Amino acid sequence: MRRVSTAVVLAGLALVVGGCGKDEPERSPLAESLAALCEQARADTEAFGLPAEKGFGVIEPGAERGVRLAADIKKLQSSTPAEKEQIASLAEYFRFYHNEIRAGTKLYEAGYPDAYAITVARAKPSLASAEALATRMGAPECAVRPFPDR
Repeated sequence: MRRVSTAVVLAGLALVVGGCGKDEPERSPLAESLAALCEQARADTEAFGLPAEKGFGVIEPGAERGVRLAADIKKLQSSTPAEKEQIASLAEYFRFYHNEIRAGTKLYEAGYPDAYAITVARAKPSLASAEALATRMGAPECAVRPFPDR
């Protein structure tokens, strides 16, 4: 019995020394700032209301808020050239997506719902790229959409 107890104690000690059981490493300040920007933008957009309930008129203000998010992301400070490149790419992905939504809204209001659908479809890959990049940067909050796609 004593052999089993010693083996269990040694295994537990090895896990502690080896790092198992440690808390997850903290996020970088850049990831924290990015997550905070995305969470605030999502809350602001959700406050406009669900398009299915409030009508098409909430889409343009949501897109405007998204363009502001892109501008805010572009202003983030980075510590490495690689982070600077990521920030620039992320800001551009979000800017493109939300500008396309704004353009599509104008087309819809002008009586071209098919053009709106085409514009949104063209914009969606940019949003997916933004969400994936933000997640890799340590801010998965940026991949949480304010409303379901359907």
